[in-house]
Amino acid sequence: MPGQGVTSMFHFGKSAGYIEGVLKAKGIPFDLISPQKWKKQYDLHSDKEKSIAVCKELFPDANLLRTSRCKKESDGMAEALLIANYGKTLLTL
Repeated sequence: MPGQGVTSMFHFGKSAGYIEGVLKAKGIPFDLISPQKWKKQYDLHSDKEKSIAVCKELFPDANLLRTSRCKKESDGMAEALLIANYGKTLLTL
């Protein structure tokens, strides 16, 4: 990921590998989906504000503030909900 430090990328890879290993050990099926694939479902690109808007449209009652002190909604929380919804959609096909 561009702009990330070596240490943070190492920790990300380590965590991702750990999660994947636990899922495999427990026999839990999973698919790795690229951001391009799930974002296409919602007609998203790199615009973080659009991610928030789409999320609010699908989940109007969702609180996208990281903490009670935050004033700006989190695109990360919005995208997490959209990824979960994408997964749910795949399971119901």
